[in-house]
Amino acid sequence: MTGERRVQRRWRRGPRDDRRGMGGFYEAIMAMMIVTAGVVLLTASFTFLAVGGEDNALVPRCRDAMSAILENRDLAVADRILDQRALDRADWSSVRGDWNGGMKIMLAFPDGRTSVLFETGGLAGGERSSLSEPVDLLSNGGMITPALLTVWVWI
Repeated sequence: MTGERRVQRRWRRGPRDDRRGMGGFYEAIMAMMIVTAGVVLLTASFTFLAVGGEDNALVPRCRDAMSAILENRDLAVADRILDQRALDRADWSSVRGDWNGGMKIMLAFPDGRTSVLFETGGLAGGERSSLSEPVDLLSNGGMITPALLTVWVWI
């Protein structure tokens, strides 16, 4: 009988003894709750970021500035082909117009170089918007280089 008692005692003590770090049902449920809460918070934050959408005044201002650059016959040789020399000596106040916020116009090249054409106003962490369009850049030697024209505006 003493042998049977030892077996029974080991069996009783086994499930309550968690020295090896073996998790149980409640630990698994807790982990699932933490992961689910993280996913819900992440989804909610992305949802609230996208609430503004295009209703603010910055998106039309970006479009107006981009249109002013691409439709300016002094800067554009043809449709979406900009002259590098004209960009270097351009008067950007006409593109800025009556906009009181900050504005940055830049070119990004496929090799990673960037060129800031115009910048006014410091970025203070307010609301901002950008618009990018692919263009070709006509350089001094008649070479055409692809680039990405980006207009940033902010309040």
